Amino acid sequence: MSKPFITLSLLLLFNLLSSFCWPQEHSIKGVMTYVYPNKISKNDHRRSEVITLMRLALDKTEQEYGPYILEVSKNLTTEQRTIERLINSDEITVAWLDTTQALENKLLPVLIPIQKGIVGYRLLLIHHDNIEKFENINSIKQLQQYKNGLSDGWVNKGIMLENNLPFETGQNYEGLFKMLAVKRFDYFSRGVIEIFQEIEQRKQSLPSLFIEQNIALYYDKPSYLFVSKQKPRYAERMYKGLMALIEDGTFDKIFCQVNGEAIKKSRLSERHIIKLKSQLLLTSAPKGEKFWFNPNNNVCQND
Repeated sequence: MSKPFITLSLLLLFNLLSSFCWPQEHSIKGVMTYVYPNKISKNDHRRSEVITLMRLALDKTEQEYGPYILEVSKNLTTEQRTIERLINSDEITVAWLDTTQALENKLLPVLIPIQKGIVGYRLLLIHHDNIEKFENINSIKQLQQYKNGLSDGWVNKGIMLENNLPFETGQNYEGLFKMLAVKRFDYFSRGVIEIFQEIEQRKQSLPSLFIEQNIALYYDKPSYLFVSKQKPRYAERMYKGLMALIEDGTFDKIFCQVNGEAIKKSRLSERHIIKLKSQLLLTSAPKGEKFWFNPNNNVCQND
């Protein structure tokens, strides 16, 4: 195993542990303090590479911008509360969020898709009893006869409405898995880099859940880091650092180290991909292949 791979592995482990127990430090005058949101539930282990990328981006810019603090917020938090805290306090000063025009009006985005837009590629989590129902689906019209599960505040809700896809809303992330297990809805659309870990974590408690094997959904769904509009220097620093990581190849290396296995398991090239209409790719989005994941030119295929 090469030394760079070991270094990245240790950094990813460090950031995962920090999301559980890293002590919150107090802001130091003159030091840029980036406080990112805690998980939305104890079983939510997504986005570990985002924390690593933030830390490396801040390291890259330390000579120009000075020292920094990067730490996790004290309490578990929902997406809506995260947005409120970004706007109204320093309890959270940076967060990864799916973009919308309304959100970009309220907050300042760092316009680099922090996960290369891959969460727009979706697999379906279904109940094992319903495998046959989904075997021959290959169009939006056919999918419209089944109901998706959503949390009320997710941007996915707008996608479902735009494509006339019915849905059932749940109160929280964890509850949606339980609702699917008792057939309150027919499928739970999950990002290809989320679904395998999610089902593994729940295979004992919810053994009826199953990953549908034939189709995938796709819609434009970029996620960015966001900061308060009162902190433009925070966004500027993070942008410069992330661009440096893109240019030297570190960004893709970390992306593939964390997500490469899930991308391989997803078999996107073998699935029928149903493209949904989406208004989430705004004119502000960056242009250029280096920013986006493309399953037909998989940056992770040699990893």
